[in-house]
Amino acid sequence: FGVFLPAVLSKETAFALPLVIAYCEICYFRDALGMRKRVVSAATLAVVFVAPAAVYFMMRYIAIGRLLTPPGSRFGIDLALATAPLVTVKYLGLMLIPVGYNLQHYTAPVGSFLSFSFIGPLVLMVAVVVVILLAKSRLLAFAGVWFIIWLLPPLAGLRVFVPEYFVQERYLYLPSIGICLALAMGVEWLAARRIFNLSARKTAAAVATSLLILWSFVYINQNRVWSDTLSLFRHCAASNPGSTQPLILLSTEYYVQGDRQKAEEATRRALELDPNCLDALINLSQFAYNEGKLDSAIERLEYARDAVSEGPRQRGYLSRIYNDLGSLYAERKNFDVAESYLKQSVEVLPYPKNWAALGDYYFDRGRYEEALEMYELTQSGTSPRYALLHLKLGRTYDRLGQAERARVEYNKYLDLAPNAKDRTEVFRRMSQL
Repeated sequence: FGVFLPAVLSKETAFALPLVIAYCEICYFRDALGMRKRVVSAATLAVVFVAPAAVYFMMRYIAIGRLLTPPGSRFGIDLALATAPLVTVKYLGLMLIPVGYNLQHYTAPVGSFLSFSFIGPLVLMVAVVVVILLAKSRLLAFAGVWFIIWLLPPLAGLRVFVPEYFVQERYLYLPSIGICLALAMGVEWLAARRIFNLSARKTAAAVATSLLILWSFVYINQNRVWSDTLSLFRHCAASNPGSTQPLILLSTEYYVQGDRQKAEEATRRALELDPNCLDALINLSQFAYNEGKLDSAIERLEYARDAVSEGPRQRGYLSRIYNDLGSLYAERKNFDVAESYLKQSVEVLPYPKNWAALGDYYFDRGRYEEALEMYELTQSGTSPRYALLHLKLGRTYDRLGQAERARVEYNKYLDLAPNAKDRTEVFRRMSQL
């Protein structure tokens, strides 16, 4: 418990660790006590982790204003469940096949329980479970349970991840212990059969050394990839030659570093792979806008809007495109069209970023009651420590003549942003209330 107690301070381990304890007490140590005593023992040990978990969730609430998943999930529960077996098999493959490691492992969302992308991985998972049961090894069963329990939190997060990050190597840190245990048992099994006419000890040493050399080579080689952000994204693009998303990441990083030519080249390579690559079109629109080409930026986005196809990601893309079009049309002074797009963005995906954008539009137009409604919605889905939102609320209450509420919000902003550049302006406004 001393080893894992510090690890409980995260929402993932807070849920997974009690499950591991319950499995060990109820199933693994089943010969020690009767069922009732095992259940009581499991519950008692799990309670040990309630206090640190409670502290963590309190800190999380203070920091971001919520305990669990934020509003605005990208996908429904049915799609997450249909995609989970495929994601699990990919994680298992990453543990057993040491190739293709990189930042992105794009996984297309599975939209139907009747598709092969759901049935195939599910059959494979069932086959693995059957093999474990036939082995009649409690230790091997424990290894499998350990792997899947620690994988449950990222699987539960599929609703809020984008497909590029359904599978993330960093989530294998704890599950890998189960796989390592299973591999150690495999080494032991081979040693007992004395392959190559070697003794059990020499067989175990040979197999273990071979695995150590192989994974050391992979480890050292992979560390070279993490030299800097640009080298990381270059490796990501090289590891996924037929995928557009790594090129978009690479393009964005080039642009951030000021190399606009290479940024555009990477984006156009993505369009060569997929002429309707929405992220590439959005990137080109952003490039055009930053160069002062407002009409070209709008044209790119409108093309992207028409290229959005039906599917699990439709809402997310439409929300982003409508939001950006609303901002661009507002800058062009075409306010009716701008408002229409911003409203559509909220309708397609009602979540804080879209509410805040529409609120800003209303505020800039002097429509303070409507702005306040959007800001209050934004507040319901964001951290109470989001300083900028308190400033916006303060200014809105100020314009509406609600002096006391404006003062409260201004003070919250000043407390949360003690080094803000506009503190002088805020103090000036407060003195006039």
